[in-house]
Amino acid sequence: MESSNITKTVMAKRMKTSRAALERLLDPENGSVTLQTLERAALALGKRLQIGLVNTPEQKHKSKAGVKRLPNRTRAAQV
Repeated sequence: MESSNITKTVMAKRMKTSRAALERLLDPENGSVTLQTLERAALALGKRLQIGLVNTPEQKHKSKAGVKRLPNRTRAAQV
């Protein structure tokens, strides 16, 4: 939000939610945030949500043999 230079009130309006719901989304202690809510937040900022799995430092040296790569899909392509 800071990089987009918008207030929490404006962000909540763009997400079509309440300011209180936005506060819950921004609370680092809240572990119940849904992907749908994160997607709405991204869209409100003019961004898209991208989620990926990355190797941990211990896994970087392991071989990628036998790993099947899934096609890159976006939510827009699925809709």
